[in-house]
Amino acid sequence: MTPSELPIYEETRLCATLGQINQAIIGVRSREELFSKVCQIVVEFGHFKMARIDWLDTDSNLLVPVAQAGDVAGMITEEFVSHCRCGLVVIQSGLPCVVNDLSAAPCPTGCSDIAGTLGLCACAAYPIRLRDQVCGVLTVGMLEAYSLNGAEASFLEEVTLNTSSALGHFKVEPERRTAEDALNEGEQLLQSVLRSGLDGFYLVDTHGMFLQVNDAYCAMSGYTREELLRMRVADVEGSETEKEVAAHIERIIRCGMDRFESHHRRKDGQIIHVETSVNFQNYGGGRFFCFLRDITERKRAERTLRESEERFRQVVEGAPVAMYIETGGFYRYLNPAAVAMFGAESASQIVGQGFLERIHPASRAAVTERARVVREDKTVAPFLEERLLRLDGTVFDGEVTAVPFMFEGRNGAIVFIRDITERKREEDRRQKLEQQLRQAQKLEAVGRLAGGIAHDFNNLLMVIQSYTEMLQDGLPIHDVSRRNTEQVLKAAHRAISLTGQMLAFSRKQITSPVVLDLNAVIDETAKMLKRLIGEDIEIRVVPADSLWVIEADSDQITQVLMNLCVNSRDAMPEGGLLTIATNNITVEDGSTGCPPCVAHGKYVKLSVTDTGMGISTEEQEQIFEPFFTTKEVGKGTGLGLAMVYGIVKQSSGYVWVESEVGRGACFTIYLPRANGSIASDTLAKADAPPQGTETLLVAEDEEALREAICGYFRGLGYTVLAASSGQQALSVASAHMGHIDLLITDVVMPKMSGRELSQVLTSLRPDLKTIHMSGYTNDAVLRHGIQEMDATFLQKPFSLATLALKVRDTLGKAERAHAREVYDSSRCPG
Repeated sequence: MTPSELPIYEETRLCATLGQINQAIIGVRSREELFSKVCQIVVEFGHFKMARIDWLDTDSNLLVPVAQAGDVAGMITEEFVSHCRCGLVVIQSGLPCVVNDLSAAPCPTGCSDIAGTLGLCACAAYPIRLRDQVCGVLTVGMLEAYSLNGAEASFLEEVTLNTSSALGHFKVEPERRTAEDALNEGEQLLQSVLRSGLDGFYLVDTHGMFLQVNDAYCAMSGYTREELLRMRVADVEGSETEKEVAAHIERIIRCGMDRFESHHRRKDGQIIHVETSVNFQNYGGGRFFCFLRDITERKRAERTLRESEERFRQVVEGAPVAMYIETGGFYRYLNPAAVAMFGAESASQIVGQGFLERIHPASRAAVTERARVVREDKTVAPFLEERLLRLDGTVFDGEVTAVPFMFEGRNGAIVFIRDITERKREEDRRQKLEQQLRQAQKLEAVGRLAGGIAHDFNNLLMVIQSYTEMLQDGLPIHDVSRRNTEQVLKAAHRAISLTGQMLAFSRKQITSPVVLDLNAVIDETAKMLKRLIGEDIEIRVVPADSLWVIEADSDQITQVLMNLCVNSRDAMPEGGLLTIATNNITVEDGSTGCPPCVAHGKYVKLSVTDTGMGISTEEQEQIFEPFFTTKEVGKGTGLGLAMVYGIVKQSSGYVWVESEVGRGACFTIYLPRANGSIASDTLAKADAPPQGTETLLVAEDEEALREAICGYFRGLGYTVLAASSGQQALSVASAHMGHIDLLITDVVMPKMSGRELSQVLTSLRPDLKTIHMSGYTNDAVLRHGIQEMDATFLQKPFSLATLALKVRDTLGKAERAHAREVYDSSRCPG
């Protein structure tokens, strides 16, 4: 036990013993009387088996015994002391010597014999000094190994210190004062321990009057110290009358000590249960040192335990987990849950049977070995899955563990069984979900690849498209070369579409989500589908009434519908029925008909169902992988359903397929319900690129693309300033003395990004508007903070005509805003 774990009353007892020794030091008149008193008090009140003091003979330079107490009468001789290892160590080192285990320590034969005779298991020796020289040794013996704790060690150090201080008391007065100081210090230590103790303490006289009380008992009783010092023990005693308290005091005086449990009445009337240890000291008319511990909670816990034990059978009988007790390989007891689990009407149908009769043959060998280990090694068996048999012979899966258990004097086990048949089914379903997760991880890996190469593809495609557009614009309408440029543009558009599909399934596209009515998107798309699908396939649209709105990119949702419907068309080469349906659905615990991967919440459900040839189970596991296709070579890229998957995931939704070969397929998409009103979006159309006379600053690090943009806009009448980097753009803008109306900048450029360039130029030219463009994917754009700015953004590749419209639209907004400011200022009075 460490000092911090030592009960407070033990520490206080040692302090009281130290006080006894200090009192003895003051009263004795010789060294021999002092040593004798110290040994007696250490044994009597210190709870040591024996104590002795040996003194160094200056003539022989050997230790000789001078005082002893305890069960060592006649055993300690000068020859024994001269060979005592502990004493020699203390004399030589001047330090205490503690042997915690005599049986394991090398000791002289005489020491071993005495230790064996007295039953000593440990000993400790402490130096006694005279004028700073070690002249004697105090040795104590203990009945238990490692029983010397910190408080007792401190006590023995204090005893030897005070004894050393007292040796000079017999010759000079200053040393007598030293002993008095030691006594005062001990009393101060006692007071400090009592004040800081966690257990209650009070000191009373033989009449039961409180003489001293610590803070802990004040808190325990609810009284102040001043109130208690005017009271008697009988005033707080809750289980004994005043007469019984007086009789109890007399018994303690006769016995010297007592330990008992009783009840005390707090100031507020509450009764608390206390455990009290009392030590009587016959000085000052008699004093009782009383240490108290509040055991109310412990008693309450014991009562609760008894009540719990009384309810044990009720708990076992009512437990939902099956339990049975087995000894000798036979059932001895089954609780109702076990009876029901085995399909019996009563426990008597099973009790007495061998427990292996209810174990499936495939599990019997393993169960037999586990039962043997539990019985013989008395170890708990880990949870294992077993196949078990009901009385009617049906098989079920159980999770079983066994705990060693004594029943009617025989070794056995209490066995717990949980029916996990349904859980096993759920695990099978979970494995399917894990397969879907692995599928998603594959898509993510390919998506990172697609996103990484998209920038270079987009820039190259835009260069090809831009120069081809300018070349075509310069050819007469009937020039045969236009057919060549048209083929180049078609190839570029197909490449742009392919890159877009790769970005779609990798969820890297820049999206423009708005609040949509899915029914309206389907209605608009269905008009195109009728021309695309063919007349031999019937398209049936079943829109839900009061359909919730969603937040998504309208173009992407159209792409999803087109891809699903084209796949369905290809699955029905001889015609069939294509059904597009919508519905509102709430997914929660217990929802039926929903895929297990869909999280709880409110969704708009879109289903595309066909009556085609269906999809095999093996193909369903790969159907959303990029470049996987069942179509003939040249008739499919394998990106259609991968793109669907990516767009749905980017819209925080779920996609699920259900199909059987020969019975068609149904693709179901769950898109989260959105809050807000439906957005309106009108796009400006123009037959020819709009011209202008404003000044544009173009910052693009791709030289060919920069030249194409600059040449195109100069041809439309604009003044164009060109820069290959952000730093050069700042220099060009600084050198240009005129007005700059619009900055067209790439987002990602070396050293200075388009966002940083726009911020610097806007601070210098507040009226400057900006169009950002980038071939990078969504993550890169977000890192450069473009979506956080109030600026126009174009995802590469785009046509120069589209850029011309965006330039005109951006400049037009600026002109309209300026006109409103002029108009408002003209209306201001004054």
